[in-house]
Amino acid sequence: MILQALYKLAHSENLAKDLDFQDLPVAWWVRLRDDGALLAIEDRRQQPANAKWRAARLVAPRLRVPYQAGRTSRVAAHFMVDNAQYVFGLAPPDKAAKQDRVKQCLAAFRSMVSDCAEATRDPGAEAVLRFLDGLADGTRTMSWNEEWASNDQFAFFLASEPDRPVHLRPAVVDYWRRQRMQEGSGEGAFRCLVTGARVSEPGQFPQVRKVPGGSPSGVSMVSFNNPAFLSYGWKSNENAPISRDAAEACATALARLVDSEYPNPDEPGTTLPVRRYRLTSDTVVVYWSPESAGNDACNMIQSLFDPDPGEVGEMYRSIWRGRRPTIANPAAFYAMTITGTQGRIIVRDWIETTVEAVLTNLADYFADISIVRNTPKPRARDLPPAMPLQTLMRALAVNGDEGRLPPNLANEVFHAAITGGPFPRHILQRAVERTRAEATRSEWLDLERRDARAALVKAYLNRQARIEAASVNPYPEATTAMDPSNSNTGYLLGRLMALLEKLQRDALGDVNATIVDRYFKRAATTPQSVFSHLLKGANSHQKKLKQANARAAGFYRREIDALLDKLSPDSGLPMRLSLEDQALFLLGYHHQRHALWTKRDAGIESGADPDGEAEIDLEPAEME
Repeated sequence: MILQALYKLAHSENLAKDLDFQDLPVAWWVRLRDDGALLAIEDRRQQPANAKWRAARLVAPRLRVPYQAGRTSRVAAHFMVDNAQYVFGLAPPDKAAKQDRVKQCLAAFRSMVSDCAEATRDPGAEAVLRFLDGLADGTRTMSWNEEWASNDQFAFFLASEPDRPVHLRPAVVDYWRRQRMQEGSGEGAFRCLVTGARVSEPGQFPQVRKVPGGSPSGVSMVSFNNPAFLSYGWKSNENAPISRDAAEACATALARLVDSEYPNPDEPGTTLPVRRYRLTSDTVVVYWSPESAGNDACNMIQSLFDPDPGEVGEMYRSIWRGRRPTIANPAAFYAMTITGTQGRIIVRDWIETTVEAVLTNLADYFADISIVRNTPKPRARDLPPAMPLQTLMRALAVNGDEGRLPPNLANEVFHAAITGGPFPRHILQRAVERTRAEATRSEWLDLERRDARAALVKAYLNRQARIEAASVNPYPEATTAMDPSNSNTGYLLGRLMALLEKLQRDALGDVNATIVDRYFKRAATTPQSVFSHLLKGANSHQKKLKQANARAAGFYRREIDALLDKLSPDSGLPMRLSLEDQALFLLGYHHQRHALWTKRDAGIESGADPDGEAEIDLEPAEME
């Protein structure tokens, strides 16, 4: 099904209209005279248009070149355009062991050019052959240029035709198409798994470049390169027969998905919309719909990673607010998570659904992660309308270092968002652990990560409440802002902790170590051993605060007493909280802190007041 979905994508976006050629980056243009003499090797690399630094890596422009099927460790030349090993018979100085091999590479490349020149008598092909003959017999010598990369591509141009490469001369193009037609002809006993067409001898699945974790020369999605992978006496790709045209169409579609700047075949000079997101250093998720009706949903997926209200319409802004769409859209939608290795592509996840289901599930996801923000608004920009996936993942890592997270964690959140399924339990475990460990930090990024962890806690609990029966999961759905009706012990204790923290600050001002610094971790896990001590200290803080602000002292007295009345007076405080109760402790602390530390007229979506604390203005009350 994966290959069939890729095949549909290739045809829906016109990626397979001419599989004999493809657009690839070509960094160097080799200028030749008609007699094969070398005039110059031009560097065509340039800084990308969106480069932020002058020292940004130079990028080679794309050029239409004969289709390159990819290769493994064997010597296999590409037609007319290739790297320095094949075009010049040169390898980097640090690859001295390859000097014998590069001679074989040059011979293979020259053989293909020789066959073309003999068959076409094209002046361009003959000029390239004369140049290669000089390298082969030693009458022409060249040395490695330090600016060359081992995978840089070289193409030939005649001085008489400075803007048309030799491989695009009409006679050469016709020759190449005939060669390709002969290679793909014939019928046999095998049937293509993608198209159903008869296949005489299943070929190799083309290698795809730019797959994270894979080799720079590319990795294959279907590969049988070890006897352990073979069965029933079949060899090579006979275990999964695919016709050459289908394999190349699938590989082209996958190359388009993993490349964020893939050229649009219908509008030269433009690129196709991005359909990828890098989850980790070696894992990427790609997503697509083979129907034009699914393009809007694919664009909406990007808001998971970088919500930008200016790029989408009102319907999608409403999805960020958790409102389900009312427009039915049965178009197919696919998503695949892949990791590259040196041998092949690993498919870590596959999602097959509809656009309507994706938009509905995204609305639920954004509603689940919606949370009041305690992070101050940055001066230069607004807080994003929804927390990006990267922010959520950083919140689960030590010091925000995503490299220290399990490789599949981000994909599990993505899968839950797209399918509407539950979040894995270890996400809740990590959110609780990181909140306890970093509760005392107050830098802006720490506050942002704290908000993100509260969002994940809320999302996990709400998914479980909807999926599991009440007899199995007694926890109610959590709200975006503080819920006065929530009687869960963990939630009430979290609110109590926030009240005691704010009371201490109002009474004593800044202190070297607050009660959160000293007791937060124990309060969230073993509350009975902590809160009796904290409540005794609160009495002293109330008496001190009463001297400066009796109304504020009365407010804290009423709020603390109200929470204590709800905390099971018969059984007392629990000795230990379960993981879910700890999560609700963190959520209650987050909600109560937002209610205490923001101005009342700011609204629940504004975040913390960057100018200071809110002044409590309540009716006066007598203190004991």
